[in-house]
Amino acid sequence: LGILSVLLPVYTKEVLHAGAETFGLLMSATAAGELAGSFLVGAVAWPWTLGRSIAAAQSATGLSLLALAGLPGAPATGAILAVMHFIQSHWSWQMASLRFLAMEHTDAVI
Repeated sequence: LGILSVLLPVYTKEVLHAGAETFGLLMSATAAGELAGSFLVGAVAWPWTLGRSIAAAQSATGLSLLALAGLPGAPATGAILAVMHFIQSHWSWQMASLRFLAMEHTDAVI
């Protein structure tokens, strides 16, 4: 999602034909999605393995980007960004837990 964050101001100006206010609302949508996903990660036991979780999150993000290309409009863009960050919040948590697991078991194969 890094490149999307870099290109979001350009997307807002060139595709949505909007300004700083719309850009701020889109950034707020990403933060809301990330926050909601973070709460869910802490509340739900995840049944999938790390590899399956990463694959699912990346696939869902790719589909969201395709939807972003097909549905230009500020409300649709905000909703898609919120969903993308909601999905990615779980993946970020999984990667952080993998790093801690690796530090605890330096001689084990993960």
